[in-house]
Amino acid sequence: MLEEQQSQEIFDEVISWRRYFHQFPELGFEEYKTSAKLQAMLAECGISFEVMAGTGVVGVLEGNGEGRTVAIRADMDALPIQEEVDLPFASRHPGVMHACCHDAHMATVLGVAKMLSRARDRLRGRFKFLFTPSEESPPGGVLPMIRAGAIDDVDCVLGMHYSDLPREKIWIGKGTIQANVDAFEIVIRGKGGHGAFPHQTNDPVVAAGYLITLLQTIVSRETSPLDSVVVTIGSVNAGTAFNVIPDRAVLKGTARTFTADLRARVEERIRQTVEATCQNFGCQGSVSYRREYPANVNDPNLAEEVRRLAAEFLPEDSFIDVPPTMGGDDFGYFAQKVPTCYIRIGRGTAEESGPNHSGKMVFDEDVLPLGTRLFAVLAARLAE
Repeated sequence: MLEEQQSQEIFDEVISWRRYFHQFPELGFEEYKTSAKLQAMLAECGISFEVMAGTGVVGVLEGNGEGRTVAIRADMDALPIQEEVDLPFASRHPGVMHACCHDAHMATVLGVAKMLSRARDRLRGRFKFLFTPSEESPPGGVLPMIRAGAIDDVDCVLGMHYSDLPREKIWIGKGTIQANVDAFEIVIRGKGGHGAFPHQTNDPVVAAGYLITLLQTIVSRETSPLDSVVVTIGSVNAGTAFNVIPDRAVLKGTARTFTADLRARVEERIRQTVEATCQNFGCQGSVSYRREYPANVNDPNLAEEVRRLAAEFLPEDSFIDVPPTMGGDDFGYFAQKVPTCYIRIGRGTAEESGPNHSGKMVFDEDVLPLGTRLFAVLAARLAE
């Protein structure tokens, strides 16, 4: 067992790493300083590494005996969000912020790497530290890293997210824990004209208004209440003047589902609804539909093993049961290849410290020792 005080000894380092990453956030596939820092810290720990997918980094640590190869993933990229909290280590890059805890994910996995490197003579197996770029920007960095061989020799992958759950509570779900993530763009082409003479036009704005409402019926009237589906229109653009009916409207949105059947049906119904609605208004509609990320699935056997191992050194009240989330993560690509377990650690509720993807989010650094020790112990035990 890795001693609790060891994670406390490196707590100051983990905080300093997290604050560095927070000050210098970088967007997807632009994480050059971030990648360089990770490489330097791995080298300092005596851990060999390889650069993949442009900015991604894979560290490798050999234990002192045969065992399984366990990988731990941390995502690297920040979000195009302006930080609204005045911190001494606030983002130095205007309009870019680590608002989804990726700075803490990287610091935690570096802490795990340091703990395991110190104990390598007492460990069996092999450990890989996967720092993956561009999680926030589909198609993401996990898939190109898989294609580059990052998990060819891996037996399982652990993932994390410091989430807006009650502080220091841990959720280890089984089966599908995050949704399929799809994106679509709808273009409606009509006939524009003067706003005073709408009868001489085929108004794509009115068609778009009806379409937005009709798309919601895919969820409310065509999907069983026992199934989970989201269809969201997040962007609507049409026209430039108050008295001109444009000839074009563009809608962008996302669909979220948990199963392959629902995913296919929702896509089909979006296409059919667009076609029929536009035809009714004398317009033409086209749909560009992209399947961004697959559902994130925790292997039931691995999740059960992880829960059992975690319960050996954490109090029973550390664990919390919450529903799966309609959010997504390119970590789901790992789950298509090897057994995975993605764990959520509470950093405090959104009311306490602001929601993820918000310029007001403040990360509670006091949860870092828990996350660091948890993943170090899990990796060491799973590799035995």
